Amino acid sequence: MAETSPVLILGTGGGAMEIAHLLLGCGRQVAGFLGPEPDCALPGDWLGDDAELNRVAKGPTVLVLVAVGSPALRRRLSDFAGAAGFPLAGFVHPRAFVAPGVTIGEGAVVYPNATLQSGVTVGRGAVVNANASVGHETAIGAFCSVNPGADIAGRVTLGDECYVGIGAAIVERLEIASGTVIGAGATVIRDIPDAGTWVGTPAKRVKD
Repeated sequence: MAETSPVLILGTGGGAMEIAHLLLGCGRQVAGFLGPEPDCALPGDWLGDDAELNRVAKGPTVLVLVAVGSPALRRRLSDFAGAAGFPLAGFVHPRAFVAPGVTIGEGAVVYPNATLQSGVTVGRGAVVNANASVGHETAIGAFCSVNPGADIAGRVTLGDECYVGIGAAIVERLEIASGTVIGAGATVIRDIPDAGTWVGTPAKRVKD
């Protein structure tokens, strides 16, 4: 799909506002926003809630970008857009460092100043935010959120829908279960075989 195609954004919160401004700053066209009534100043038209997607005119050059923070909600909205016949838009900011051999899935977003080293894979709908660093041969699962300043070492495997908080660190060669939440500033030094919420240094699981 051409990089000049207009982008319809699913999401009306702060993340949607951020991504829209990044797109506009790169000369892309934002066709509008769908989602709950916005509580921030979006740089474009609010077109109604998510259900309005089925009434938006489709075309071969209309893309949908899902811009919500929750990994699980991002998956649901991506599947919803696909079922409605819209291709998913991904976005890699030109100021991100993406090494040769990196693979980036459909609908994934990479923010400015993120670093993806050789052999990294970024799954469908995943987000790697500003100033995050991902080491060589690390696999980021579908719909993961890697938040600003997070540092993931080489040969780590993140399962689907993981949430890595601001400034968190994960040492090399670890496996992290799908659905895991790693709190802001946490340091993960061993495998996480079961989903849960992990905080602190070294990271420990919080009771459910």
